[in-house]
Amino acid sequence: LCPRFPSSRFPVPVPAVRVCWDSVSDFSVPDLQNLLDFNDFFFVVKEMQVNFLKSASLNQDLEIQTFFVDHSFCSINLVQKIFRFNLLLNVINVKLVWVDGKKKKPSKLSENIVARFNSLEVV
Repeated sequence: LCPRFPSSRFPVPVPAVRVCWDSVSDFSVPDLQNLLDFNDFFFVVKEMQVNFLKSASLNQDLEIQTFFVDHSFCSINLVQKIFRFNLLLNVINVKLVWVDGKKKKPSKLSENIVARFNSLEVV
């Protein structure tokens, strides 16, 4: 979690999300391997289509709105829209796949996860 934005619960669409670069920069490859080794299930990005409409610079406050589109057996499709001062900068279509960490293979989405996305409640 980002120390500047410690809340891990947010509804979809997300009204305003900021990326905490301090936390990202402290993340190392051994940390990633540790996450992969000790988590039973997690999401990975399978596909991403980015439509760049306008540019932005580092350290600008951006608003990211995330919308649940649909799901299949083992994946979830989301759309993210990035704004700066109500000006649409990017539209991103993302396909996330639910992976079994032990088998290192895609796995069926649990009903709990699908229900959270359907109710627009993501942790």
